Amino acid sequence: SFQNNWIENTESKWGRLNNKFRQGILTVEERILR
Repeated sequence: SFQNNWIENTESKWGRLNNKFRQGILTVEERILR
């Protein structure tokens, strides 16, 4: 159904954002620790 597709698309978008966000935090932590 349309709603299921919309939910899946939204979850995948948020998943990508979360991955970018976590990677950004990891790089910032590495810079602080060094």
